Amino acid sequence: MKISSGIDPASSGTKQVTLEASWKQIKATSKETSNIIVATPSGKLTFRKLSLPFGDKKKCEEMVREELEYSLAFDLKKAAWDFTVNPQGEAYAYAAKNKIEDEDKKILDCEITSLARTCLWCGFSNALILDIGASKTAAVGLKNGYVNFISVILTGGRHIDEKIAEEYGVSIDEAINLKEKEGLDNLIFKNEIVKLFKTLKTRINSGSEFCYDTIITSGGCSQAKKIGELAEQIFKCKALPFTLPDNISPYTHAVAFGAAIRDKYPHLAVNFGHEEKDKDQIPYFYIAAALIPLILAVVYANIQSAYYKAQVANYSNLISTEIKKEFPNKKILKPVQQLEQEIKERKRNSSKNDLQILEILQALQKASLNISRPNSLTVYDVEISKSTANISGEIDSILDAEKIRETLSEHFRNVKLTEGKTLQSKKVKFTLRIDTAKPLRQSSGGQNDKP
Repeated sequence: MKISSGIDPASSGTKQVTLEASWKQIKATSKETSNIIVATPSGKLTFRKLSLPFGDKKKCEEMVREELEYSLAFDLKKAAWDFTVNPQGEAYAYAAKNKIEDEDKKILDCEITSLARTCLWCGFSNALILDIGASKTAAVGLKNGYVNFISVILTGGRHIDEKIAEEYGVSIDEAINLKEKEGLDNLIFKNEIVKLFKTLKTRINSGSEFCYDTIITSGGCSQAKKIGELAEQIFKCKALPFTLPDNISPYTHAVAFGAAIRDKYPHLAVNFGHEEKDKDQIPYFYIAAALIPLILAVVYANIQSAYYKAQVANYSNLISTEIKKEFPNKKILKPVQQLEQEIKERKRNSSKNDLQILEILQALQKASLNISRPNSLTVYDVEISKSTANISGEIDSILDAEKIRETLSEHFRNVKLTEGKTLQSKKVKFTLRIDTAKPLRQSSGGQNDKP
């Protein structure tokens, strides 16, 4: 059972959501936790969209840093920044002018990515989120589960209150009452929202085609009656609010909820808490990490191999059975006969690779049951080196690939989705990397153990 707390320091007042996550459900809780995620307001950030010609994480970071240093008006070394990349090679970089202080035991994320996670949790992977808050409106576009559009306009509830107060010659409090009572029947309120929606639609159409099948309305102003109908008229697609667990407002707590579920969607996570590291010094952590494979090699060299030899004799039959049972019509890994031959050759060396291949196959079998079409999973190969195992294949969508990654994370440590490329067939080519230099997870009744 994992407990996480998301915090949204909104201009209308800080919102906090604490969630208790089990295998089957997420619910609000009053329990305390040290896993606190703060969603940095989008009004304090600037955004850049970049096209990257490669998928290597380190090269992406170097290119994003170079682009930000060139295009931003402030020194990047005195800023907080991070970025995400989608399978099409589009990167979104988020940067704040002043360094955001890394508070004790808190992860500093972003309002934009928090809204995107809430949208994915509600089951929408191709949607435009319109979060109309008190001081601003944040628009976030999701395509195939990744952010592909961001726009922040400094128009919100307070701006509309001032317009109404000025037009009718009343106080701000009276203007607020009029807005809440009349909703879009108030002509000034309606005109401001129409202007806002049309501006956003123009910005989307100028960058790419309108690829969203749903509008999600959020934020305090979106509670006004008929605002969903107006959004449908302007954007020409259905408009809905978020559907969140009981006692969590889909309008005022959507950002805090998205921050709290950060661990469920790591491909959208950013972190403003990490400072620039001195490249001339090698941290002790990396030195220790480099020694781990050597230590493991020495340990394994001194373990008697009799147990492994006895087990390897059954591997070929077990692998064939697992493949035929779960993927009867697919070509999984290498041909079974070739696998059998490789296993026979490895008997003399008592290699641990065969044990790991079997564990990975069994984990893949369980993982395929969590996607909508289990037989849509095609695995090309499993390559195992001294410290990593790479699994490559095809699947229906990037979300299914993420579900496979999540399930494998219950059995192995440090499982990463390192490639997710959409093919002409509309399927997604994926690569998953497992760090085999670290100990494997131990199952505990179906719940996730901490690394």
